[in-house]
Amino acid sequence: MHWTDFRAQNGIAYWVNASSFPFSESDVMGTVRNSFAAWEGVETSFVKFQEQGTGNFRGSSRDLRSVVVYDPTGGQIGAPAGSGVIAVTRVNWNNRGEILDADIIFNGRDFEFSIFANATLRGQIDLQDVLTHEIGHFLGLDHTPLVGTASTRPTMNPFQTADAPRQARSLEMDDRAGVAALYPFEQGKNVGTISGHVIHEDGQGAFGVHVVAYRAGTQEFVVSALSGTTGEGGYEISGLPPGKYQVAIEPVSRGITHENFGGIFNSTFERSFAREFYDNQVEQRDSRTFQVQLGRQISDIDFVLGLTRFDLPIITNPVLPVNTPDEQGPYRVSAQIRDDQGIVSADLKYRINGGTFRSRPLIHQGDDLYVVDLSGQVQGTVVKYQLQAQDGDGNRVFYPASEDSLIRFEVIAFSGKPVLYIAGRQSGTLSVFDTGLEREVARIPTGGETPLSVALAGGGRYVFVTNTGSDAGASDNRVTVIETATHRVVDHLEVGAAPLDVAVSPDGARVYVTNSRARSVSVLDAETLREIRRLETPTVGPGPFGIVISPDGARVYVTDIDGDQVLVLDADSGSVLQQIQVVSAPRSLAIHPNGKKLYVAGFNGNIWEVDLEQEGMIRTISTAPARGIFRLSLSPDGQRLYASDPFEAQLLMVDLTQGFVTDRISTGGQNTRDLVVSEDGAWVYVTSQDSNDLQIFDVLLNRFVKSFKIDGSPRGIAIRTWRGSSSVSQADFDSSGQVDFSDFLLFAGGYGILGSDLWFDPRFDLDGNHQVGFSDFLIFAGIFGRALN
Repeated sequence: MHWTDFRAQNGIAYWVNASSFPFSESDVMGTVRNSFAAWEGVETSFVKFQEQGTGNFRGSSRDLRSVVVYDPTGGQIGAPAGSGVIAVTRVNWNNRGEILDADIIFNGRDFEFSIFANATLRGQIDLQDVLTHEIGHFLGLDHTPLVGTASTRPTMNPFQTADAPRQARSLEMDDRAGVAALYPFEQGKNVGTISGHVIHEDGQGAFGVHVVAYRAGTQEFVVSALSGTTGEGGYEISGLPPGKYQVAIEPVSRGITHENFGGIFNSTFERSFAREFYDNQVEQRDSRTFQVQLGRQISDIDFVLGLTRFDLPIITNPVLPVNTPDEQGPYRVSAQIRDDQGIVSADLKYRINGGTFRSRPLIHQGDDLYVVDLSGQVQGTVVKYQLQAQDGDGNRVFYPASEDSLIRFEVIAFSGKPVLYIAGRQSGTLSVFDTGLEREVARIPTGGETPLSVALAGGGRYVFVTNTGSDAGASDNRVTVIETATHRVVDHLEVGAAPLDVAVSPDGARVYVTNSRARSVSVLDAETLREIRRLETPTVGPGPFGIVISPDGARVYVTDIDGDQVLVLDADSGSVLQQIQVVSAPRSLAIHPNGKKLYVAGFNGNIWEVDLEQEGMIRTISTAPARGIFRLSLSPDGQRLYASDPFEAQLLMVDLTQGFVTDRISTGGQNTRDLVVSEDGAWVYVTSQDSNDLQIFDVLLNRFVKSFKIDGSPRGIAIRTWRGSSSVSQADFDSSGQVDFSDFLLFAGGYGILGSDLWFDPRFDLDGNHQVGFSDFLIFAGIFGRALN
C-alpha cells in the first residue's frame, strides 16, 4: 500500500484532535510535527506532509480525512482491554493499493504517555516514539522482525520496550529503506539491491523466511526482507547503501509472530530451520561477501532451507576452541558431519605458528558427531585449522571453504593485571579483556540468548553468566558457567525464567540469581554446579531485579521494581524477613562492607540509603538532574558510592560522609549501564551498551582516561584480580616475546612519572600504585631477560 505519488510529492494532509490528548495543544502539536518530520527528512524519499489544523475529529475510514487522535475510553481503538495495543493506524485503500485514508489512534485507556523532550518516567510510554512508529504504517509500511539494541532497533519493530525510551523517535536504515522503496527520489533509486529466492529441498518456495543483509564482517544488520514478496519464495532487499554485505536467512523470532503482520504475511511463518549465511555457511566468517554498488542489483542469491548441499557431505554445528590461557589442553574440535552416501573420512588439517600443515582424523562418536583433540601448547601459540570430509562417492568438502580463512585460536598469556569479563548483550558472548594488555584477548559464546550479568565464584574458578532472553517476551532460563583457566563452557544451569542479576555469597560458594519473570531467586552451588534451592519472592509485578548478599551471608536483598520496595530474605530458608519501602522503581543494590547500610538505585532517579540496624531510618541522596540510576558500586573503604546514569551516559560519585553527589562525569558513550570498582579502589570500569564502549575511570585523576570498543553491546561486567608477581608479558612493552634492552629503554622513559602527570603511562606502573617508581624497577629487574614462552 502507498499514497499516490502526486499526494506524497505535494504533501499528504493530516488533521490532529489535539484537545483529546491529556497535554497542552502546543506540546501535542510539537510532538506531532517532530514525528512527521522524521519521515519527511529521509533524503532518499520524496514524501511530504501537510498539517491541516486541529479540531474535534474522530477516526473514520470513510471521511477521507487522516487524523491523529487520543482515545481515553477505548471506544475508538477497537482492541479489548489488556491486549497490549498501544496505538493503531487504520488504513483504507483502493483496489490499486493506493491509500485513501489513514487514522492514528492512541490507546489512552490502557496506557499512560509521556510528552517530555528528555525524560520518560517508568510506567509511561514516550508519545513521540509511538507516533513515529505509527506514521510508518500511515505511509504503508508493515513491521520488521529486526530487533537489535535500543540504538539500532528499527522504529518499525512491533514491540515497545522500556530499555531506552525515546530511541524510536529517530529512524534506522531499515526504516529509511522502506519509505525510500515506496516514495523514491532519483538518488533513492541509486542505492543497491540484493534479491533471490528461498526454497525447500523439494524446490517449493519458502514463505515468510527472514532474509537479512549484514555489514560484512560485523553483526550489524542493515536492511531485511521476508521471502514470498516477489513470487514463490522470492525476496528483495532494497535500499542498501554502497558497501560490502553478507546475507543470512533466519527464522522470525523474539516473540514476533504472523499476528504482528498484515497482508500476505497474516499467516504462519517458516520457522523449522536454523540460521545460515549464503552458500550454506553456519558461520558468518565463512560466508561470501557481496559488493553493492549504486543503482545495481545483485540477483540470484538463493537459499535452500536446511543447509543442504546436494551430493556433498554437510558439516554443521561446529564447536570450536576459543582463545585460552590453558597450556595443558587438550583442545577439542567437534562437528556434525553427514552425507546420504556415508562419510568415508573426516580430518582436521592444522598448523601451529605458521608451520607446515599436519592432519589428524576426526573420531566418529555416533550419530553425526565427530571429534578430535589437539594436545596442549605453550602460551603464545597460534593454531589455525580446517575441517574436511569425504563421502562414499569421493566428494570432499572443507570447513571453512578456503585456506585463506582458516579458523584460529591462541594460547594466551595474561599480563598479570586485572582481567574483566564482559557480557555481550547482542553478540551472545562473554568478552575477556586484559587491562594490562589493554585489549580483548578472548570471546566465548555463552550458548544463551541475551547475556546480561556476570559474576565470579568458586574462588575465581568459574564465571557465571545470566542469559535473560529477548525484550519481546521470549525468556531464556539458563546460566552459563565458564571455566576461567580454560575458557571452556562447562555447563548450562537451568533456573527460573529470564535470569537477570547475580550476586555471590561472601565465601564464594553460593551464586544467587534473580529470575525476573518467575518471582524467584535461584541458589546455585559453585562447586557442584547445581541449583540447590529456589527462593520465592512475592513481588508486585515481574521480578525480582537487583540483588545483593549481606557480608555475613545470612540475608538476601532483592528489588521489587513495581512495588517500590526491597524484599529481605533469609538466605537459608528463603522466608521473607522484611519488606522495606524505598525509592520509586528500585533497580539495583549495594551494601556497605560493614553490613549496616543498604543503598538502593532508583530507576526514576535518586538513591536511598537504608540503615539496616535502625529500621525505617532512610536518607535520600538526590541525583537530580539525572533522570534515573541503573547500577551502584561501592569503593573498598565504603566511603564513596559510584552510580551509572544510562539516560545521560554519566558516572556519578557520591560522598557517603556528606550524603550528596560530588561529581557527574560523562562517559562519552550511550546507555551507560554496568560498572565495577577495582579491588584497590583506584579504577572504575564502566560499560556503555549502545555505543559498544568499555571506559576506564581513574579515581586519582577523577576522569576517564581510556575507552575501548567491545562489539556486541557490552553489559554486565566482573573483575578478576591476579595474585602474585607481574608476568613476563606485562613487561614486554614492545611485544617482542621477551623482556630485553629495548623494553628497558621504554621503561626508563616513563620512570619517575606520577599518575597525576600528563605523560603518565600505566603500562610501566607494574605495581599499580599510580606512579612509576623504584618498586616498579625492582619488578622489572626480576623479569628482565626472560622470554614469553
